[in-house]
Amino acid sequence: MEDKGASCISTVVEEKRKLGIMTKFGDIIDCIDIYKQPSLDHPLLQDHKLQRKPNFHNVIGESRQKNLGIKSMFELSKDECSKGTVPILRTTKEDLIREQSMLNDHILIKDLPGVHTDNYNKTGCYNIRCPGFVQTSKKFYLGQRITNTSICGGQTIDSFLAISQDTKSKNWWIIINNKFIGYFPAKLFSNMSTADHVGWGGRTKTRPSTDSPQMGSGHLPNNTASYFRQMWFKDPSAVARGPKSNQVYPLVDKPTCYGIKNYGDKRGHNGYYFEFGGPGVEGTQTILKEDLELERQLRLINKPPSKSIHTEFGDIIDCIDIYKQPSLDHPLLKDHKLQRKPNFQTGFGKSSQKNLETKFMFELSKDECPKGTVPILRTTKEDLIREQSMLNDHILIKDIPGVHFAEFFLRPHYAPYYGVAGTNSIYNPHIDSKFQISMSHIWVESGTVESTNKISLGWHVAPELYGDYASHIYTSWTVDNFKKTGCYNLRCAAKLFTNMSSADHVGWGGRTKTRPGTNSPQMGSGRFPENSGCYFREMWFRDRGDLPRGPEPSQIYPILDKPTCYDIKNYGDKGRHYGYYIEFGGPGGSCGD
Repeated sequence: MEDKGASCISTVVEEKRKLGIMTKFGDIIDCIDIYKQPSLDHPLLQDHKLQRKPNFHNVIGESRQKNLGIKSMFELSKDECSKGTVPILRTTKEDLIREQSMLNDHILIKDLPGVHTDNYNKTGCYNIRCPGFVQTSKKFYLGQRITNTSICGGQTIDSFLAISQDTKSKNWWIIINNKFIGYFPAKLFSNMSTADHVGWGGRTKTRPSTDSPQMGSGHLPNNTASYFRQMWFKDPSAVARGPKSNQVYPLVDKPTCYGIKNYGDKRGHNGYYFEFGGPGVEGTQTILKEDLELERQLRLINKPPSKSIHTEFGDIIDCIDIYKQPSLDHPLLKDHKLQRKPNFQTGFGKSSQKNLETKFMFELSKDECPKGTVPILRTTKEDLIREQSMLNDHILIKDIPGVHFAEFFLRPHYAPYYGVAGTNSIYNPHIDSKFQISMSHIWVESGTVESTNKISLGWHVAPELYGDYASHIYTSWTVDNFKKTGCYNLRCAAKLFTNMSSADHVGWGGRTKTRPGTNSPQMGSGRFPENSGCYFREMWFRDRGDLPRGPEPSQIYPILDKPTCYDIKNYGDKGRHYGYYIEFGGPGGSCGD
């Protein structure tokens, strides 16, 4: 039987259509005369005087992350509504039927003040499915499909949202990305001259006795969850204020599934900030499985030590039997004969600058591991979790957004290569967030982009990996350009290489990584190469002749993608003490993606 109410409303909307814009998703956007939009059919709005804009200004400037642009969100990049009209998503009978079933059991009902007058008992709807919301923007429409969303461990997409009252008209304005979309007229409400509750957060809804879905990013608050930043509220003074810790209180009904964490005022780009969300019921079960897998990995990595050394930074160094170190657990190394030292000399002798001694690096000046053991940094569960998120978007992968480089390569037609070396100056470049990396390294690699075998050695500042902003010595490897294999240091046993009997590329230089749309960190010393940049000196490589050679200018070429942020300079052979010498680095900043 036909729903007469649905047919009646659909007919009213049909009469008001002027021009339809078809989106690529099949939605139809109608451009409706602003004075004939459905909301003005409400009995209480018959003599309503349209308010074109509020009597206040936004207090937050444009977001620095412009990932969620208006046109991208609403698919109106080519066709926009004409002057005097507003875009309204066309409503179908099926839309009304689906919405009615939702309103009978609304997600916002929970004995809390709602937007509507009777807690969704008899009034209320979504967007403009019933008369109420007055739209003023000709670029935005409600019910739009969001085409660009955040990727956990990758780029973050955010949007500024606000509900703010015009203290003169008493209308409640909706603001998205600092644009005024429209308002709910004060006449609609029985007791909303002011609000006695405001808030931020997330909710989920499922049928009784079924698993709850994810909320936000699907992660519990730990710097990877969904967030609100630049938070503010208005009190009777009508001045926007950030919520102090003593002014807010959390409501979490299922802490095993979801969490919430208030970080207070983080200042700068973030302002007042909190995170919320979680995996839901099914996600909790998954996390338990993941925890068991992490515990299994930790048992393989952290061997029983003959001695443990605690550093002043809180790290634990385990002295492990050299024949029982984690790498020898690899199936292909079961019968491996340990090689105590290589069958070649280092080439240029010991450095005359003893800045990077083992004892200094690992804080083992007083306590050293006994004979027959090797020092291995103890790995924690948090270390494994942080590293996994980094490997999904590795700094050494070619052609990924947010990665910039200043490097010298040896030309491939001089290959094969059997080694690369250099004495590297060590700095602690400034990093703005835990998602950034700044590194200096040498490397050998072989194979195509899809199957790159690579070993990298150097130092880096990688807060997401170590949980601090210190400089750390590191090595990393992969046999498939970090698609399925690879890790840092000793966090996993290396899968033996498929095509590394020799290398077809070797090099020296630096890289940085940041999230797309954010400023890049410093590289090296943070200065451009002018005798104050980060350097490699005493550089050499080994080719078929198996002798260490310095790279002649004709043999190397620079790879530099952002010369306004970083640079690299080859000084050639500077003679005694320096040998073959390059400088690289820079201040970073707005480098683009």
